[in-house]
Amino acid sequence: MKIIWEFHFSKNRCILIDMNDGEIRKNIPWLIWQLFFSAKPELYGMSEAHDLTILQMFAVCLLEPDHEVPMNSLSGMLHCDASNVTGIVDKLVSLSLVNRQESTKDRRIKIIKLTVDGLILREELLKRMSSMSIPDLSVLSKQEQETLSGLLLKLLADKP
Repeated sequence: MKIIWEFHFSKNRCILIDMNDGEIRKNIPWLIWQLFFSAKPELYGMSEAHDLTILQMFAVCLLEPDHEVPMNSLSGMLHCDASNVTGIVDKLVSLSLVNRQESTKDRRIKIIKLTVDGLILREELLKRMSSMSIPDLSVLSKQEQETLSGLLLKLLADKP
């Protein structure tokens, strides 16, 4: 059975094109990608509300409270080039969301840390993400949500 889907950003969903039902159900990375893209409009709205790009917003969320992070580590966490991280951090510094300073061990290394404003924004963003309408987690039972959470954490266990 072939399934032809259409792409509708206005309906907050990305749809597969011309894949059979078996291919759709077995292609886990593609399904995860679809899930991410269905949430993209809402994520962009969240970031734009704070004058941030989506990568800048993710950087704020990835930084842990009271934890200093070398900029090159943030580059790895965001899976982007170090030169891009410089621009991301420049913006976050200009908005007083992070502090940037030289490492006391090696002046070539720049360390970043969330400010109080950054901590407040991080908490707000993470709360909003947990209540996003996409995906609609209410279609899953509490047990299914716990299982999904556990599986995702297992998949992310070796990631920075």
